[in-house]
Amino acid sequence: MLLGGLWHGAFIRFIIWGAFHGTALAVHRFLMERFSFLKSTGKEMTWAGRWLGIFITFHLVCFGWIFFRASSMTVVGEMLSQIIHQFHPQVFMQFVAGYKVVYLFMLTGFLLHFTPRRMVDYCTRLVTRSPLLVQVLIMVLAIFLIVQVKSAGVQPFIYFDF
Repeated sequence: MLLGGLWHGAFIRFIIWGAFHGTALAVHRFLMERFSFLKSTGKEMTWAGRWLGIFITFHLVCFGWIFFRASSMTVVGEMLSQIIHQFHPQVFMQFVAGYKVVYLFMLTGFLLHFTPRRMVDYCTRLVTRSPLLVQVLIMVLAIFLIVQVKSAGVQPFIYFDF
């Protein structure tokens, strides 16, 4: 993981990013080998253990992105300071209210993860067996919806910086 960090650039923030992920993987492996109640795959886990694992993994990865995306260690320090000292959870609902459509799509995507496999297979067959015109209309609708919720500014591809 350190080499992965260095591959992205010879800056301390990338080295920290790689070391952070490498350390997290090593700690995970250590815990999996030492504690028999921890399961290696989601299918073997209890629902609470699986959700806890997802929660921890998501937040660790998001924390790591701070180092990856910041333009300097000064910016990293400022971001961490804001998170620690200026955290205002009450602003979240204002943020959601400003991006209702985006959050609706996010919620829909999240809930679709719980769609039974039978239904997914049925919908897949329904679309693939549809006439070409119907498939084109579905694609046009999807593109239209994406364009409607895209951000106003152009977001450069993350690897343009490397």
